[in-house]
Amino acid sequence: MMEARKYNIPRPDLEGGADIKYWSSINTPVLAENGEVEYIIRRVEDQTTAVHQEGERKTLEQERDLSLLPPSIFWQLSARMDISNASILLLNAFLDILKRNSTLNQW
Repeated sequence: MMEARKYNIPRPDLEGGADIKYWSSINTPVLAENGEVEYIIRRVEDQTTAVHQEGERKTLEQERDLSLLPPSIFWQLSARMDISNASILLLNAFLDILKRNSTLNQW
């Protein structure tokens, strides 16, 4: 079986919208008496439900993995984000000062 591929199925009732479906194909060779491939029969299966279930399973696994982390990790991440946000605010303030002083065009 081939990997599920995503297809947009047009839906006229959605005014240009589409349903997203996932399909996989199974190719089965039909051999001639001499052993050579005479035909290939292709069967297509809708894998949309399976793909959605797999996505939900992965989300639950990620949530479970996060719940196993010690709380100190979240404090560390939060502190890093605070520092990053503060840095961005300072840089934006600096750029505003440069713009007001018209020195930005000289760089």
